[in-house]
Amino acid sequence: MKRDSGFTLIELIVVIVILGILAVVAAPKFLNIQKDARIASLKGAKGALTSAFSMFSAKVDMPNSKIITKQLGGTSVRFLKINGQEIRINDIDNFPLILLPLYAGDSKDKPLKDIQALADIDLSYDAKSNEGKADFNLVVTGDGGFYIFPKTDRFWSDKGEIKQCSLEYIPATTFNHQTSHFELHLSDC
Repeated sequence: MKRDSGFTLIELIVVIVILGILAVVAAPKFLNIQKDARIASLKGAKGALTSAFSMFSAKVDMPNSKIITKQLGGTSVRFLKINGQEIRINDIDNFPLILLPLYAGDSKDKPLKDIQALADIDLSYDAKSNEGKADFNLVVTGDGGFYIFPKTDRFWSDKGEIKQCSLEYIPATTFNHQTSHFELHLSDC
């Protein structure tokens, strides 16, 4: 007597249907894990940077701080040297201003190096792709602030708008009447 081994067509269809149902149920949970990871990494970066920037402000107030004064367009500008980097001091609240290169000899990586001198955070400028080697990507706003977003995400949406999955540093200015602070934008994570 000959025995056939294997699955019948009905058994195969039942297994495929069960796997399909499991995939539909598990996919959203898997996607939420990625979202949760992005949010957690941004919250961790916020905590680290908030502490580092507060310590910077406290160090500016110390009497033995090495504050350097330079002239910029006829205005005296203060810098605090930390880990070899001269970081601009915000005159309103003594928090750092992360600016694009201002002086001849400043490298284009000055904002990256300034942040990395304050906090041990892995940053790059790779804002257009999600293939960056660093944990976070950096976009400098030009007013002393910046955005940080996860390397697995792009900063710009397909419509050319800023995606809301980032950490924003907003420095104090005479116009916003606030102290320097960080804001999390998490709606697009």
